[in-house]
Amino acid sequence: MKYLIIDTSSKKLLLSASNGEGEILLCATNIDRYGSSLSAIVMQTLDNLHLQVSDLDFVGAGVGPGSLTGLRVGLATLKGMILPFDIPVVTFNSLDLIAREIDRDDYVVMRKGREGFYYWRRYNKGRPLGETRFDSIEDISAAMESPGRPVYMETVVSKKLPYNLQFQAEASPTPSSMSQLVKELFSTGEKVSYTDLVPVYLQRSIAEINWDNRHSRET
Repeated sequence: MKYLIIDTSSKKLLLSASNGEGEILLCATNIDRYGSSLSAIVMQTLDNLHLQVSDLDFVGAGVGPGSLTGLRVGLATLKGMILPFDIPVVTFNSLDLIAREIDRDDYVVMRKGREGFYYWRRYNKGRPLGETRFDSIEDISAAMESPGRPVYMETVVSKKLPYNLQFQAEASPTPSSMSQLVKELFSTGEKVSYTDLVPVYLQRSIAEINWDNRHSRET
């Protein structure tokens, strides 16, 4: 299979590409949020594999949740590349990628949204148990059914999280596990058109929150 897969939902760019014979796996940080460099990185990767965009069997896209800026840049880059071609797109939840390597019966993967708020999802041996949510740390704790549920995050915030959440370990996604996940999804027929590429961005803007708070005080 010939493919290009990227995830730009965090400060870490994950990229995987293959020409059917060899594969390039890339994990990059500190590249100015991808805006000025992502297209160049992608095209250099394809050149190194002697691939044209039109050669690709599919592209894979991490749709978040995560940084809205990073997601917009990544998805816009892919859309611009494949617009002239009828190339199927495989999308994947970026939290699912983090959860993939964790072999536990019941745990939570969290990613920070803004101060005090997190994207989160429950899993069982890498399989999601419900939808992705965005809540305050208090609301996440209230949603837990038992104390001490293990929590996996990309960076250490505290060995002991507040309330009934217990930090377990760092869980860093890799381009190789991303590649494996997307190839599995593609083999099962899970693909969309590039026109359906939209980010999973669940948090409300500060302006919306301030508007609701102001009007709730007035009523």
